[in-house]
Amino acid sequence: MIRIGWRKQPSGSGTSEETDTLSSELEMAYLNHKQSLLALALNITKCQSLAEDAIQIAFSRLVQKTTRVDDLKAYVFQAVRNSAIDIIRKRKQESNKVESIFRSGERTANEFANQPADSQLQRAIQSEEKQTLQELVDRLPEDDREIILLKVFSGFTFEKVAEITRSNTSTVATRYRRLLEKLKSKMKAHA
Repeated sequence: MIRIGWRKQPSGSGTSEETDTLSSELEMAYLNHKQSLLALALNITKCQSLAEDAIQIAFSRLVQKTTRVDDLKAYVFQAVRNSAIDIIRKRKQESNKVESIFRSGERTANEFANQPADSQLQRAIQSEEKQTLQELVDRLPEDDREIILLKVFSGFTFEKVAEITRSNTSTVATRYRRLLEKLKSKMKAHA
């Protein structure tokens, strides 16, 4: 579990009120986006503990800054992305534990068994489709997975995805459209 501690800046690095406001904004950004931030970091590091470390490092750095930014959400995502990349660069090795960015809580077998037969079948089909999509996305190159993650699961615009990944907006939009077409055709092939 990630624990983010908020503390006041030393005097001289901004007024106490500015520091409190920035800390509150960072705390809200973390609380509102922790799942997406973890998914982003996990996509890069491929390891739960390294992803959590990346978030911790990013917020530790962010809480030390007193500079205001136009879009705090994009700034936080970029900071987490950069921290995750830094960790991978420093370690220079892949983690043995590859965890999917799409993993989410599944219903227990008992909940599933208590549903009507047609509902069970529908859930099984949806679960199978979700698993197939998850496997297809997991097989994408890292840069492509990152675009899907930021656009679909984090809800960023193409402009923000481009800013975070340091790419051209039109390039991101084109790659995203092609990725969707590619995934759609592969899903049809699996059907």
